Amino acid sequence: MNRLFLDLETYCDILITDGSYRYAERSEFLLAGWAWNEEVVQIQESSTGLQELCDSADEVVIHHSMFDRIQLGAWRITLQVEKIFDTMACAYEHALPGSLDDLAAFFKIPGKSPEGKKLLRLFCKPRPKNQKLCRATKRTHPEEWERFREYCRQDVAVMRAVWHRLPKFNFSPFERALWCADQRMNDRGVYVDIPFVSGAVTAWNREQRKLAEEAVVLTDGILSATTQRDGTLAFLFDTYGVLLPDLTKETVQQTLSDPTLDPVVRALLENRVSYTQNTAAKYKRLQASVCPDGRLRGAFQFCGAQRTGRWAGRLFQAHNLARSSVKSPQIERYIAAVKAGVLDLLEEDVSSALKNSVRGCLIAAPGKKFVVGDLSNVEGRKAAWLAGEKWKLEAFWAFDAKKGPDLYIRSFAKAFGRDISSVTSSERQIGKVLELSMGFGGGVGAFVKMSANYGVDLSSLVKVPILPRIRAESEAFLAWLLSKGAPTHGLSAPVFVAVESLKRVWREANPRIVQYWGELESAARSALTHPGTWYSARTVEAVLKNGCLLLRLPSGRFLCYPQASRTGEGIRYYGPETYTRKWVRLATWGGKLFENITQACARDVFAVGFLRAEQQNYPTVMMVHDELVAETPDTSDYSTAGLIECMIEVPPWCKGLPLAAAGFETYRYQKDDS
Repeated sequence: MNRLFLDLETYCDILITDGSYRYAERSEFLLAGWAWNEEVVQIQESSTGLQELCDSADEVVIHHSMFDRIQLGAWRITLQVEKIFDTMACAYEHALPGSLDDLAAFFKIPGKSPEGKKLLRLFCKPRPKNQKLCRATKRTHPEEWERFREYCRQDVAVMRAVWHRLPKFNFSPFERALWCADQRMNDRGVYVDIPFVSGAVTAWNREQRKLAEEAVVLTDGILSATTQRDGTLAFLFDTYGVLLPDLTKETVQQTLSDPTLDPVVRALLENRVSYTQNTAAKYKRLQASVCPDGRLRGAFQFCGAQRTGRWAGRLFQAHNLARSSVKSPQIERYIAAVKAGVLDLLEEDVSSALKNSVRGCLIAAPGKKFVVGDLSNVEGRKAAWLAGEKWKLEAFWAFDAKKGPDLYIRSFAKAFGRDISSVTSSERQIGKVLELSMGFGGGVGAFVKMSANYGVDLSSLVKVPILPRIRAESEAFLAWLLSKGAPTHGLSAPVFVAVESLKRVWREANPRIVQYWGELESAARSALTHPGTWYSARTVEAVLKNGCLLLRLPSGRFLCYPQASRTGEGIRYYGPETYTRKWVRLATWGGKLFENITQACARDVFAVGFLRAEQQNYPTVMMVHDELVAETPDTSDYSTAGLIECMIEVPPWCKGLPLAAAGFETYRYQKDDS
C-alpha cells in the first residue's frame, strides 16, 4: 500500500479553540512534513505539490485529521475522507489518549521535542499586543525556524511510530464507515439563529451588570459580585452566621430549600445561581465558532467518550444543554424578546429565560426542517437484555404495544408488591430515580444525587412502606456504618434507612442484573489472572492481551482497559480521571463494568441507526445522547416515521431487544413537548 504520513503547521489569528472550520477561514500554510511508508521524512515550506501527494496515496495517515483536512480544503487541496486513517480517532476507539504527546508517552516513543509548544506559540499565533513585532517568521527568527522545521519532522516520525503501535482491531470496516459518516456530519454542520445568539449575549451582559449591582446593595459594598466564592462564604458567616462548606450547585439548592432562610441570604444565593449559570458561555461559544455561512461545524467528536465509544460534544457542547422547564410557545416569546432587545423588561429572571431558550439557537436552514428521532430508554432496555431480566423485557414489550404502563411505574410496583394501577405520579418518580441510580451498583449516594436531579423529596421517603425485614437490615447497616465512622451522605437516620431500604428492595426485584455484576467482575479478574484465555459472562467475553483487558461486546466491538492489572480483589487500569482529565490509574468493579458495557452496546445500536438514516437520505446534523437530528427538505417525503424506522430496526447481534423511538418535526431545535 502507498501510505502517506502527513502533518501540517499553520498560522492564524483566529483561535483554534473556536474550531477547525472557523480557523480555516484565515489559516496560512507554514510547513508540511510528510513521508511515504518507512522513508525519510520530508519538510516543505510551500503547499505546492500537496494535491499530487494526496492523489498518489492509497491511504493518508494524519493525527486529528479533521483539522488538517479542513485547512487543506481552504487552500483548494482535496483529500477524501475515505482515504484517511486518523490516529487520534483510532486511539479513541481503543480508550487511549487523544493527544499525540500523550500517545508517545503511553507507548514510550522518544523524539517529541519539549520545545515544541513554545515553537508553536512563536510561529503559529500572533505575538502579544504589547510587543512591537506582531508576528514571528522565518525571517525574524531564523534559528528558531530551523528548530521548528525539526519539530515538524519529529511529529511525523512520532506519528508514524504511534501508527505502528496502535491497536486497530476496533477500527473495523463498520467503524471506519461510521467515522466517515461522522466527518460528513461535522462538515455539514447545523444552522444557527445568529440574531438570537447576538441578542442573548447582549441581554446576558446587561444582566451581569444588574446582578453585580444587586450584590453590592445586598452586602453594603462588601462584595462586588457573588462570583467571589471565598468572599461570599465569609460574608454569609460573618454577617448572618450561615456556615456553608462550599457554593456548589447542590449545596446552594439544599440551603435555598430551607423555608426559614433569611431573605438577604436567600437573595444572595439566588443571585449566585443566576450569575454562575454556564448558559451564557454557550451563547458566546456559538458566537465565536459559527462559520460565515451561519453554520456551526465540528461540534461532535467521534468516540469522544473513550470508554464506551459514544460521541462527545465539542465547542457548543450540545450534550449538556439544560432541559427547558417551559413549553415551546413560551420559548418563542423569549426568543422574540431577545431579538427585540427587551428581555430584561419583560422577564424578571433573565438567566432562567436564556437557559430555557438555549436549544432554540439551532434552527433548520431556509427551506429545510428538522426531523428528530430519540431512542426510548435504550440503556435501560439494553441493560435488561444483557442481564436477561425477563420481567423488564416483558414490561418494555407491553409498553411499546400500549398494553401496560412504563417501566418506572412497574419498577415501583414490583419493588413494593403494589398493584400497578395504584402507583401515584410521585411514586412513579421514585421508581424512575431507582432505575436510573441503582442499575449499575449504585447505593444511597447515587440515589441522593439522582433525587436532586428529578425533584424527589428525600424526607417524603420515610413514609414509603417497607417490609420489616428490609427495614431491620437497613437499620443494622446504618449502625455498622456509624460504628466505622463512615459517611452517611448528610442524611438523618430515618431518611438514610428509607433510601437504603429502597436500594435493597430494588436489588431483590432485579436478581439477574445484580448477579451479572458479579459475573462480569469474576470474568475480568480471571482474564487478568490468566492472560490470553477467554472468560465468558453471558453475551460478553473477557481476555487480557498485551496488557489490555478486552471485553468483547455482542456487536463484536471491544471495550478496552489499557494497562489493566489485578490488585487483590480489585481491577485497575489506565484512563482519564473524571474531573481533571489527567491519565492515572483507575479502579473498576462489576457494577461499573456493566455500566460501561450497557452504554457501549446502546451506542452500537444507535450507530447502526445513524448509518441507516444516512443511507436513507436523512442527513444528520446533530446527535445528542440517543437522539438523531436530521435536516431535510421541508416536504412530506421526509417524516418522523421514516427516521424512526431507520433507528429501531434491531441489529442481528441483539435479537430479542425491545427497541422503540419517538420523534417530531420542528424548525427550531427543542425537546418534544408531548
